[in-house]
Amino acid sequence: APARIHARGVRATELYQTVYDGATQGQPVANKLYHKLREWLDELLSDKVTKPLVELRDSGDDEKLLSMVVQLAMRFREFMRFVKHAFMYLDAHLVKRRHYDTIETMFNKAFVRAVNKSVKGALGSAIRAQVNAHCDNNRVDLTALNAAVGIFVDVDTATHPGKKRPIPVGIKEVVTHPERGWAALLDRWDVSGLARMHQLVVCLPPRLARTMLHPMGEALQRR
Repeated sequence: APARIHARGVRATELYQTVYDGATQGQPVANKLYHKLREWLDELLSDKVTKPLVELRDSGDDEKLLSMVVQLAMRFREFMRFVKHAFMYLDAHLVKRRHYDTIETMFNKAFVRAVNKSVKGALGSAIRAQVNAHCDNNRVDLTALNAAVGIFVDVDTATHPGKKRPIPVGIKEVVTHPERGWAALLDRWDVSGLARMHQLVVCLPPRLARTMLHPMGEALQRR
């Protein structure tokens, strides 16, 4: 492990030096380097993200699809930490001067494109199906479910800094559903159903969890 860490550090240093040498040759070279990086990234993610997800797209295995997205995203985050440092000079100088996307934003957008290209609405459908399965008292891997939602909240936040954007995962539809939402569960005083709903919501990323708890407060006020 120490040898691998050392080798990774050496590669990062060499890559940083190469990027620095290229970027300091002038604006045209720096621009070309930036755009070549984006093209290379799209090709890489097409192979490493899009292809594996395409293989799962039509399998109908929602848990496996969510698990695969989580695994790919975690690997991508680790990869991005390595590359972001290597491209620090490009990020600090060219991006600020030309108002380009930062390297981190570029990478996040590329990951979103790679996922959307392969699964399109299948990921949202898989999340909704798992949410509904949990509310029906079926076994669901909440860790994978919540990690999948959390990853896309993080990616969306990084891709659209400063903007609050809704995450279309179907959870709001569940908590406000006329027959199975907070209000209906309270009316029937379905204790086990309320417990499952609470378990689902509190495991979500904090901002999303607070949003999903609002309907419960409104339902309680009406009682």
